[in-house]
Amino acid sequence: MFVVFDLDDTLACTKHRRPFIIPEGQDYATYAVPQNNADDGGFKPDWTSFFAARSGDTPLWGAVELFHSLTRNGNHVEIWTAAREDSREVTRSWLREQCGIDQRHLTKMRPIGDYRKAVELKESWLLSASPKPDIFFDDHIGIIRMVRSHGVFGAAVGDHDY
Repeated sequence: MFVVFDLDDTLACTKHRRPFIIPEGQDYATYAVPQNNADDGGFKPDWTSFFAARSGDTPLWGAVELFHSLTRNGNHVEIWTAAREDSREVTRSWLREQCGIDQRHLTKMRPIGDYRKAVELKESWLLSASPKPDIFFDDHIGIIRMVRSHGVFGAAVGDHDY
């Protein structure tokens, strides 16, 4: 089987670094995070700091153990993340040091300057994948709906709808 895992809030808990991208008092699951602009209240997310702070993430052990189990059983497992490409090294280090996941599994990251919504970005990756994944784990319910619309089994790790 070909299995894809998202990273943020699927394998890694990002709660400690959300203040970089979510104004105080806003709900993570409902706040519409602008990619490169300030919101109506003047808050501009600091994506560079958000991704740089990954080293403090806590592994989501249930998903990490499932990742390892699928890999040990001979499945092809990849990580597709909307995290920016310029955070690849800190991401590789975190995966290796915190989760024991080899960097070769981190196959897709957001190109620098690509401000598409995560659903659009991952849909472009899905449509160009050959073969298509059999299973896709993500915390973003919009991405789960999108992969299901393309005939892929989408497994929701959370219920975020952003």
